[in-house]
Amino acid sequence: MNIKISEDVIGFLNKKGKKSITLKVLTSGGGCCPTFEIPEVTTSIPENKGIFNHEYIDGIDVYIGKNVKILARFLTFSLSNTKFPKKIIPNGITYKKHE
Repeated sequence: MNIKISEDVIGFLNKKGKKSITLKVLTSGGGCCPTFEIPEVTTSIPENKGIFNHEYIDGIDVYIGKNVKILARFLTFSLSNTKFPKKIIPNGITYKKHE
């Protein structure tokens, strides 16, 4: 798995005193409504590590949900452009969007 973490994200994690990134894709909807997926990035270690792939990159533990579909050559983590709240954005994955 090719993963890149931007310097901004590493600085953000260091400032928060965190050493991990967890990426999972949550599924919502169903029944009478179509399903859609929501990518979620947290800075905590997952409770059930068995459903994640694990990499150690630039001093950061990276957990990627086994259901995450990576399309790009690299999965990259960058920091959002908003002033507040800052959040980590995954790039290079695919998910079903709600329309």
